[in-house]
Amino acid sequence: MNSTEEHSLLNTALATWNDWQLPLDRRPSVISKSELGLTNGTYFLSSRSDKKIEFTLRLFSKKSELFEINRSYECIIQSAVAEINLAPKIYYSNETLGFSVCEYVHGYITDEKEFKKPNHQNLVIHAIKQYQKIKLELPKFNYYRHLNNYASHLQNRFTAEEQQQWLDFSKNLQVWQENNWQPTLTHHDLNHANVIFTEDSLSIIDWEYAGFGHEQFDLISIGSHSKTDSKKDQEFIKQIQQWLNTLWFKF
Repeated sequence: MNSTEEHSLLNTALATWNDWQLPLDRRPSVISKSELGLTNGTYFLSSRSDKKIEFTLRLFSKKSELFEINRSYECIIQSAVAEINLAPKIYYSNETLGFSVCEYVHGYITDEKEFKKPNHQNLVIHAIKQYQKIKLELPKFNYYRHLNNYASHLQNRFTAEEQQQWLDFSKNLQVWQENNWQPTLTHHDLNHANVIFTEDSLSIIDWEYAGFGHEQFDLISIGSHSKTDSKKDQEFIKQIQQWLNTLWFKF
């Protein structure tokens, strides 16, 4: 999305402020744009005279369908996690215009090194265990279909070696997908840039890739794991994550 198009979409979104069902007496202003995040355009808004940030507006990526992002699922999942105070509340979402307005969380984001320190890791692990308890009527996440969709759009960007590596891996992935593992709520993009730490807790953002996936996925993403899962499963999930990153960054 070029800057002119993004500016137009932002103005269109802001023009709907009366529909947000928030106690606003004026159109919010853009205070700043987030430099983080690779999928959506994220803006911080305020309607206050002192310009203190109140809301976060996210313009959905034009590649949402290509990335297999289901915005309805995202809204359902984030709202459920917000109920246990581990994600920002969604105030308004408009799939037609391609944006949402969420609660702004006052806190801080660490760098990768700080994120891996025990005080932060323990909070994140506890949060994972809490949101994994959430039950929703959503389908089991299909890693085989998801990655195969990515790969199908990238055939002309594969080297011959990469093509063969993908074909070999995808056969194993299809078998693994059909195994009888029990799905739990999974963020699928859990990293230091998507966790806002507050004084004594945290809030996790960017739930667009979330679904009911493998219970080890998020733990492995942050460098942890469960003692109950085999090393074979852990290593295979790491391979899934590597392929997800490889394919995503080829777009």
